[in-house]
Amino acid sequence: VKTMLTPGRSLAVIVSIFLAMFAVFSPVFFGSPLGWKFSPTRNRTIIMQLGVDNQAEQITYGLSNVCGYAAFFVVILCTGILITSLKRKAKWREGVTGIASAGKDGEAPAGGKTNANNVSRDTKIIKLVVIISSVFIGSYFPSTVVFLAATAMPDFSPTGEYRNLFFVACSFTYNLEAINSSVNILIYLNMSSKYKSTFDAMFCKGDNSPGIGAKQ
Repeated sequence: VKTMLTPGRSLAVIVSIFLAMFAVFSPVFFGSPLGWKFSPTRNRTIIMQLGVDNQAEQITYGLSNVCGYAAFFVVILCTGILITSLKRKAKWREGVTGIASAGKDGEAPAGGKTNANNVSRDTKIIKLVVIISSVFIGSYFPSTVVFLAATAMPDFSPTGEYRNLFFVACSFTYNLEAINSSVNILIYLNMSSKYKSTFDAMFCKGDNSPGIGAKQ
């Protein structure tokens, strides 16, 4: 993994994703020119959108749906491949451990305990990956439903008849996305001992108190 996900490649992927998402959401902004307009709520003239191109808006919502469901598909596919690979490796290690445990005079070689530890580690990794993927899908799936509804119902939009309902739905989905970004660190701290030890080394230097998640 370290040879594949180098810092340069990671940066290139992040920049590519940013540019792709910028291109996806660009039509609705280019189709909505800005200009001076009187705002009754503020009782003054301000720069705001003079109108919304419905066609550009529908294109943006459609592309957003495609990207969202494509991301879900990739996450589910990669998670399934990883889990299958880890389970296959864990089963192989269990077999090796079973053979090793039947050593001479019924004494297990030193490698048997190591294999058992590796199996336990793989099981923890599977749980961690499943939880992270589930949180991601559960947090972002409602937003794709909102955009899908906006694509099917033009009035369900920021300028449509059901704009208030649209804003309420978006507020709910944005909070879910924020929660997804916030809980990952807690999941890693509770399920990854290496992550927790690195976190403690970086942020708890000189602190004699037990690290986060440490057992008393």
